[in-house]
Amino acid sequence: MDKTSTKRRSPDDIAQVVADITGVTPRYVNMVRDGDRSNELVEMIVVEYHLGKNNLIKYLETLVPLLSNTSRHGRKKN
Repeated sequence: MDKTSTKRRSPDDIAQVVADITGVTPRYVNMVRDGDRSNELVEMIVVEYHLGKNNLIKYLETLVPLLSNTSRHGRKKN
């Protein structure tokens, strides 16, 4: 018989930030994100963190033109 074990993932930056805000461990935050545990406060903060991060990225993209877009669509011609 083979022994099956799940590899515990290391806490990422989102889990660490949410854990610092809520006072729970990053492992517990990952368990809530995976659906193993239920905690509405942690779920709400994770969603708000994602929305805030996405809004920040969109705002920065408007300020700074991305060079990777020009390589996908060819060079800009003057």
